[in-house]
Amino acid sequence: MHDHANGRTHRLSTPSYMIVGGMDGMLTIDQLWQDAATRLGEDAPSQDDLIRLLAQLHSADLLQSEVTPDSAELLDRAVKIDRAGWLGNFVNPLAIRLRFWHPDKFFERTLPMVDWLFGWRGTLCWLTVVLPAIVLSVQNWQELSENASDRILATDNILMMALSFVVLKVLHELGHGYAVKAFGGTVQEIGVMLLVFAPMPYVDASAASGFRSKWQRALVGAAGMIVEVFVAALAVYVWLTVEQGLVRSLAYNALVVAGISTVLFNANPLLRYDGYYILSDLIEIPNLAQRATRYWGYLVESFVFRNDRLPEFVATAGERVWLLLYAPASFSYRIMVLLAIALFIASEYLAVGIAIAMWSLFSGIGLPVGKALWHVFARPRPQRRQAVVATCAFILATSTALFLISAPFYPTTEGVVSLP
Repeated sequence: MHDHANGRTHRLSTPSYMIVGGMDGMLTIDQLWQDAATRLGEDAPSQDDLIRLLAQLHSADLLQSEVTPDSAELLDRAVKIDRAGWLGNFVNPLAIRLRFWHPDKFFERTLPMVDWLFGWRGTLCWLTVVLPAIVLSVQNWQELSENASDRILATDNILMMALSFVVLKVLHELGHGYAVKAFGGTVQEIGVMLLVFAPMPYVDASAASGFRSKWQRALVGAAGMIVEVFVAALAVYVWLTVEQGLVRSLAYNALVVAGISTVLFNANPLLRYDGYYILSDLIEIPNLAQRATRYWGYLVESFVFRNDRLPEFVATAGERVWLLLYAPASFSYRIMVLLAIALFIASEYLAVGIAIAMWSLFSGIGLPVGKALWHVFARPRPQRRQAVVATCAFILATSTALFLISAPFYPTTEGVVSLP
């Protein structure tokens, strides 16, 4: 179900869809439940499931009835949503979102100019430009990667790098927007995200969630990277052709920005950017990250805290494998990338790098651990003892491994040797 008022898309299970589809304003809830039980048999939802479904529909503003809405509740919910957005910016200052305007009319009017790119002619043009550029990049890799940090973070290069970053990301987001419009979707929002303190635009392409074809959804997710790779290929030709100077520096910066942002961020499914949504669409597991987190919580509750009152976690055997592997892999990679960024920046600007590293540890490890401990100690008394004992044992084992077991340590420093 696609809510055109706010652009959100909701996916329903088969029993839930059957119940929602029967809500015609005439049948009672009991009649809907009895009908679902008759038609679905053992797969029918319980009464508790039905009540939970109604609560979820209500919280998502998807219910319509003759009862006058509670204005105070609606206002309170709006305040909480707004507060959650700003709190998310505070918790993750490396990805702050600022919304601007509704761009759907702009994409609708300009789509005829780029519509041909979403066919065989566009594909042939892209391959003709990109494939030779990849070969040339491999042949000149040593020169491209030599003294990369000094060249990228040099004081006189920061402004050019920022300019290249903004221009590439504008093209990247336009690719998402045009792909959504090409397949009949609506672009609800455009704005600016401060990603690692660098301003970059973003386009809300969530309307693609309502496309029937998973290949169309995946292409919308990949459209921005396709544009960036094309621009990076053009930058390779410019960098190899022109002499040392401003144009060559701009081409190098464009190549670096497109390469790093595409490989480390956008294309990697372990971060919640384009690659994540492409993977979710292709393996047909929506909300992969949230479901993986819930599945690990279910496993801990069931096998560590011995909570036998939990409802069964609904997932196929194949889905359980994905959920089991994705959560720890995503967490580890996210922390590794944040610390790598901090170390890279600290090589030139020590204070900024240390600040990013400290905040990364706080938001990536400190807050999740704090929430987990609060969840353990705030449990009802009958379930608290087993949870507290298991949690303290895990903390003791982890602390022993980190602080008491010695590990090799090799300091490295630079030196200068000069003849007398």
